[in-house]
Amino acid sequence: MKDALIIGAGNIGRGVVGYLLNSAGYHLSFYDVNSENLEKMKEQGGYSVFVEEKSRQTEKHISSFSIVSPNKLSDALMLHDFIFCCVYEGAFESIAKCLAQTIQQGNQKSFKNIMLCVNSLGAPQKFSRFVTEYLKDDPEALNYFHEKVGVNQVMVLSAALPLSNELSKNYPYAVMITVNPHLEIDGVTFKGEKPQISDVEFVDNAEGRIYRKVYVGNMRHTMAAFIGAVEGMTYVYEAQQDQLIRTWIEKAFEEAHQAVKSSYLFDSKEDEAWTVYMQDKLNQDIKDPIQRVIANPETKLGTSDRFIGPAKLCLEHKVLPFYIAKGVAYGLRYLQRSDERTIDELLKDVCGLNKEQDYILYQLIKKQADSIQSEEKNDEI
Repeated sequence: MKDALIIGAGNIGRGVVGYLLNSAGYHLSFYDVNSENLEKMKEQGGYSVFVEEKSRQTEKHISSFSIVSPNKLSDALMLHDFIFCCVYEGAFESIAKCLAQTIQQGNQKSFKNIMLCVNSLGAPQKFSRFVTEYLKDDPEALNYFHEKVGVNQVMVLSAALPLSNELSKNYPYAVMITVNPHLEIDGVTFKGEKPQISDVEFVDNAEGRIYRKVYVGNMRHTMAAFIGAVEGMTYVYEAQQDQLIRTWIEKAFEEAHQAVKSSYLFDSKEDEAWTVYMQDKLNQDIKDPIQRVIANPETKLGTSDRFIGPAKLCLEHKVLPFYIAKGVAYGLRYLQRSDERTIDELLKDVCGLNKEQDYILYQLIKKQADSIQSEEKNDEI
């Protein structure tokens, strides 16, 4: 049987990746810092993955899997050459250290591939820098890493959703994911023969695709959530299907998409298909909670994340990010509900913008925020 190691047994690891690999006949090995939950999950017969589609759920139960002990990650890395890393950037360094130790032990397989399933720009470069630092005094091991190990960006084209109270009660370790889950893996950096897995595609231009996903797709989704939060909505689809909000987020999507296409060369048919796929998402009545989407709002409004990043890219390519700035303004207005800082302070502290150096973007956002505040005051009268 084919084997895969999944580091990080959260919603993406157990849910999307576990679901697709198990469906393809892979035996799964999970590693997670919270191994006790994994042991309890196995004792209770495994877990279920529910796929949400138009208020209907299909279930897949996964009962056969292995659990990697907290102190056995290096051993597990040695035994697997198909490894999915479903963790936040903060865990990269410790995983890279284990991989470096595994390489130095000299008992590696011919090829090893690390799939980084994270919405992080430049993730492969960051992970590789950690490994390189650990191996800098071992030229032979470092050469092996560069030649034999593929560090690959993965676009996870699905999301986890909260379970209903009934499902949570009856399925304590279940995961709910959105319809049509699939993965796009960088086929250029992948080492060795590419496995054939349903709904897993090996693609080129992975860097452009992850920027498109974060700067265009994720930005639009988060913008709808910020506006919905300010307007007192519960689910993202409520904002997406509001006529005025939909116009705003579609125009922000167009601004960011134009800028990303100016920076990266996409196949026209592939990009058109992606655009249609993203447009279809606006018509899905999936109960994706706004509070889930806008978790860690300061990170999402940060200097190189899904709003400020594409806004600056727009300006580089002579595209005015008017509607992206509106999304930022709504995000800052949401922050002000629990934060006493002024818009100017938030623009500096959270968005990393300088009033003089980033004058155009700074003023675009500030005017939008002032307009939102004025409308709120008028509504109170």
